[in-house]
Amino acid sequence: METENGSIDGIVNHDPIGNFIRYRLRLSPFVFGLIVFLLDVVVDGIMCHHWGLFVSKSSTPGLLQDYMALTTDFLFNPVVCGLYLWLPRGATQMFQRLRQSEVFTFDDGDRRSDPVLATLDRFRSTYSWRPVFWVSVAAMLLYGNSQILEYFHLVPWKTVGGYIDLEPRMALFRAPFWYMTIHATVFIGFNTITTIRGLRHLFSQADVRITPLHLDRCGGLAAISNFTATMGYALGAIGLLLSAATLSNLEHGAISEAYPLFLGIALYVALAPCFFFLPLSTAHGVMRDSKERELQMTAKLFREAYSEVTSGKGKDDPNPCPKLTRIHELERLYGLVLRFSVWPFDMRSLPGFLIRVAGPIVPALISIGEALVKSKLTP
Repeated sequence: METENGSIDGIVNHDPIGNFIRYRLRLSPFVFGLIVFLLDVVVDGIMCHHWGLFVSKSSTPGLLQDYMALTTDFLFNPVVCGLYLWLPRGATQMFQRLRQSEVFTFDDGDRRSDPVLATLDRFRSTYSWRPVFWVSVAAMLLYGNSQILEYFHLVPWKTVGGYIDLEPRMALFRAPFWYMTIHATVFIGFNTITTIRGLRHLFSQADVRITPLHLDRCGGLAAISNFTATMGYALGAIGLLLSAATLSNLEHGAISEAYPLFLGIALYVALAPCFFFLPLSTAHGVMRDSKERELQMTAKLFREAYSEVTSGKGKDDPNPCPKLTRIHELERLYGLVLRFSVWPFDMRSLPGFLIRVAGPIVPALISIGEALVKSKLTP
């Protein structure tokens, strides 16, 4: 729906937890992430002080020696929780900016002809699909409770070792954070997939008028680029988590048996680019077709001008300079069109995105590489 001031009604999930935080507590994503960080500090600080878990002289690390715990508690949890709260609003802002970009052609007086509003009307029921909340509840209870049972040795399998092994009762105080992080992760995945589906539907149904020399350097589609760039923070947090796990396993001499970690790194390397390109690919075909049309039109004008100069009538022209100048201008125009981007991404922001996504996993890859080299050199 559209409000009186022309803005689009926000996307809403069937998520009592998230809606309570957004609309009752009125917390912004940054503030919510900051609150999660501070709660992590308070809970870890009080419990570690009470049980003496900051530093350990045993093989089991204390909190300040536990790379995995430090990364999870003070980076991964706040980033994921902040992104979870931002995503519905971020998707709404993206569709709003696409609507304002004048890329889509429609009759202003007919709501049904507005492709962005029509797409949102179609997908609002998907965003608010009730089973997702219950899947999230089941996932967070299953994971959180299994972690508690593992730390108390009530199940036959072992959890990721860490400072909580020094005092299993600490798991009871960490459980709410596990619940919240799993809940946030489920909705981040669901909202991201739904948004990509919505973009694909939008670009497959709408009449699109790409502006090659748009100020945003994305043909008027910078909103998609900005959405993708923000998602890079979550990918970076996962990469840091994998790097921390790698360093922890190396320190304890368990890297050779850390097969789940190797699988996680392989999936990250393979899937992180997918999360980058999938939203952008929704507009790739439209931008490519627009560029090809511009090239064909320019090539046609060039052929006409060239034929006019090289024809018999053109050879007898006493003043061919204007026609030759037009040919040179068309040649330059063709080169300009040839440089048009076919991806809605500003190359100036690409280095920042790569640093956020690729940078965090570099320590893990370097550490594994060093371990492999040492294993080959050591007799």
